[in-house]
Amino acid sequence: MKRVLSVALAFCIMLSCFISADCLFVNANAASVETAAVSASTGPQSQIQGSAVLHCFNWSYNSIKNNLQAIKDAGYTAVQTSPVQSPKDYNSSWRDQRGQWWKLYQPLDFNISNYTWLGNKSELKSLCDAAEKMGIKVIVDVVANHVANKQDGGGYGNINDGVASNLRRPEYYHDRYDWANDNSRYDMTMGHIGMPDLNTAHPDVQNIVKNFLIDCINQGVDGFRFDAAKHIELPTDDGNRSDFWPTVINGSQATTQNQIYYYGEILNGCGTDIGNFTKYMSITDNNTGDSILVAANNRNASGLAYGNYNKGGAPDKSVLWVESHDTHMGESGSAGMSKTEYVSDDTIIRAWAMVGSRADSTALFFARPAGNMGDASSNTTYKSKAVAEVNKFKNYFAGQTEYLSSENSIAYNERGNSGVVLVNANGGSCSVNVTAKKMANGTYKDAVSGSTFTVSNGRISGNIGNTGVAVVYNPTNTPTPTQPTVAPTKPTEKPTEAPKKYLCGDVDLDKQVNIMDGTYTQLHLAKSLVLTGDAFLAADVDLNSDVNIMDTTSIQLYLASKPVEGTYCGQYINGSVEPTEPTIPVPVGNYIYFKNNNNWSTVNAYFWSDENDAMMSWPGQNMQSVANGVYMIELPAGATKVIFNNGGNEQTGDLNVEGVGKIYNNGSWSDFNGEIDDPKPVDGNFIYFKNNSNWGQVKAYYWSDSNTTMVEWPGQDMESVGNNVYRIELPADATKIIFNNGDNDKTGDLNIEGFNKIYDNGWNNYNG
Repeated sequence: MKRVLSVALAFCIMLSCFISADCLFVNANAASVETAAVSASTGPQSQIQGSAVLHCFNWSYNSIKNNLQAIKDAGYTAVQTSPVQSPKDYNSSWRDQRGQWWKLYQPLDFNISNYTWLGNKSELKSLCDAAEKMGIKVIVDVVANHVANKQDGGGYGNINDGVASNLRRPEYYHDRYDWANDNSRYDMTMGHIGMPDLNTAHPDVQNIVKNFLIDCINQGVDGFRFDAAKHIELPTDDGNRSDFWPTVINGSQATTQNQIYYYGEILNGCGTDIGNFTKYMSITDNNTGDSILVAANNRNASGLAYGNYNKGGAPDKSVLWVESHDTHMGESGSAGMSKTEYVSDDTIIRAWAMVGSRADSTALFFARPAGNMGDASSNTTYKSKAVAEVNKFKNYFAGQTEYLSSENSIAYNERGNSGVVLVNANGGSCSVNVTAKKMANGTYKDAVSGSTFTVSNGRISGNIGNTGVAVVYNPTNTPTPTQPTVAPTKPTEKPTEAPKKYLCGDVDLDKQVNIMDGTYTQLHLAKSLVLTGDAFLAADVDLNSDVNIMDTTSIQLYLASKPVEGTYCGQYINGSVEPTEPTIPVPVGNYIYFKNNNNWSTVNAYFWSDENDAMMSWPGQNMQSVANGVYMIELPAGATKVIFNNGGNEQTGDLNVEGVGKIYNNGSWSDFNGEIDDPKPVDGNFIYFKNNSNWGQVKAYYWSDSNTTMVEWPGQDMESVGNNVYRIELPADATKIIFNNGDNDKTGDLNIEGFNKIYDNGWNNYNG
C-alpha cells in the first residue's frame, strides 16, 4: 500500500551527518520530552522547510549577493528571486518598479535570461556560489502556467511576438476562455488568467519546464516557487488530469543528490483536497498569513495568536507570509484587506513575530521594494532587530513544539519549554504577566531589548520594549550531552607535556571512535563544550594543534568507512593497539533500523497498522542517518507495518514490523547490535564502479590494445555489492574499460589502473 500525502518533520535523536560549524550535535537525553529535535543554532537551517526565507522582490542577483552577509546575520536560511525567465517588453532603461514588475510574470521562454532587470545567467550562478559558501540557499520563482500576451486575454492567437519559437505550436495551449470558478478544477486549469494558458498536460511542455529547472539546479539553485500553481493540472483531476507535477518535480530532483525545495502559489480556493498538491510540494497558505496581518493592523491579540492553517495543509507543508508581492503591489490581499502597501512597518513586525516564530512552516518575509528594478530594498525592516531575532529564534527552536496563546493585549508563542515570542497587539512597550503554558521556571533574556524575563509559579513576566515584540530565550544555554570526563576550562595553549597513549578521535575517552565523538567535537565548535587534556588531544585528529571542522569531518569519514588519509583517526598515538571495528551506538528506546543499500539520498519510514491506516501522511517520517548507510527511527505507538522509501518512487514492499531493536537489511529482519556489515574487497581481478547517476543497470565493456574483441558492446552486467557500488571480475590482460547503462549513458574510455580499484569520479583504492 503506497501512501501519498505529506512529508513529516525529520525526527532526529542524534545527528550523525557532517554539518556546518554554525550547527552542533545534540544528545537525545538532554532534549525536552516534548522536543523532536533541538537545532540549538541561531544560524541558517540545513533545509528550507521550517526556516525563514527573504523574498528579494526584483533585486538583481548582484544586489542579493552584495547583501548576503546582512541576510545571514538577520537569520534567513534562504533568499527568493523574482522569475529568472525572459520578461515581456524588457528594456534596461525602463526601471520604474511600478510599471515593470508584472512583466516578469509574463515570460517569453523557459531559459535563464541574460536580458532582464535581474542580471544574467553567470551572475545567477555567482550568487548561488556565494550563497552556498555562506550556508544560504537560493529559490527562484518559476512561471510555468502561461506565457506573455499581446494584449489582455488568452489563447494561442494572443501569444506575444517575443515568445520563443519552441513554444509557438497551437497544441501547446488551451482554448481561449476566462477562468472564473474557484470550485472547478476544469475551469481553473483549462481557462486563462489573462495570458495564453499553456497546455501543461502536453509531454513537450512538461519536458521544456523540467529541463529549465534542471538548468537552474546546475547553476546552484536550491528551490523553486511555482507561480499560479493551482492553475496547473493534477493527476487526480477529473477530465483534465495530467502528470505535470510528478514529471517536472521528480524529473528535476532525480538529477541531483541535493534536496531541492518545491512550493506552489495556491491562493484562496483550489477546487480539490490540498493533499493532492502537498504530496508533491509545499503550498502557500495566504488566508492564514493575511488574517494575522489583519489582526495586527486591528490590534487584535487573539487574532494574532491564531494557530490553525486555513488551507488545510500540514505545517511542514505550508508557507506563511505577512505580506506578499501581490498584496503589496496589487489588490489581492485576503481576510478583508485588499492592499498592504500602506500598512506600517511596525504592524508588519508585530505580525511577523507570530508568523515567523511558528513551528515547521516556512516563513516568507517580503522585502518591500525600492523605486527601481534591480535595486535592493531601501526599506530595511527585513533586517531590523526584532525581525532578525524572531528569525534566529525560529532557527534555534527548529523541531520543537509550539503553543500559541493570548491574554488581554498580549499574543505569544511558546516553543518547547524554554522559549517564547511575545507581541503587544497595541504596539510599543508594556509590562507582561501572562500564563506560562509550557515554559519552565527560570530567568530568560529578551534578545530584542536585552531586558530580563522570569518564569515562576506558572507566570511569564517582564517588559516588552518599544518594538512591541519580545523574543525570550537563552540561546547560549544549549542542550549538552552527558558530560565526559574533561577539565572545565580550555588551556590557552596545547599541553607541553609528552602526550599519553590515546586513540585519535576518541573524544569521550571510551576506547572507541563512534557517533558521540563527532557530537562532542561539534559541541566544542559551537562553544558549548570545552575540550582539554586527553580529550583535546583525541579530538585533534589531524594533529595540527587545533580542534576544527576538519577533525569532525575526519571522524565522520571514519564512521562511514571512507578514506581519512592525512589524519590519525582510529589510530593509537605512542601505542601499538589497533582500534576495534567501528560500531553504531544502540540508544535506549523503541528503535528500528534500515540499511540503505541503494544509497537513497533521503530515507523515510511510513508506519501504519490494521486498526489505524492513517497514522501519518506519505512518505512518512525522515529516518536519522547513523553511520555506514544505517538509519534509525523510533517506532510509533501501535505501529505494526512499515514501508521504507526515498520520498519518491523507490520503496520496499509492505513490511511487518518484527519488533524493536531490529534492522531491515537485504530483504530480511535481524537483531541489531550496532555491528556494521559492509561489502569488503575480495581476492581476484575485481574492479568496482560507483553508480552516482543511478543507472537502472550497470555494464562494463572492456578490451586491450592487443585484443579489442574481449566482449561485445555494451559489455557484461556488473554485480551490485550495495551502497550503489558495482563490481566485475576482468581478464588479467584487460587494460581499458567503459562503464555504461546499456544505452546512451556511459563514461569515456578509461585506462584500468590496477585491480581492487573503484571508479568514483576517478580511480581510488577500494576498501569496502
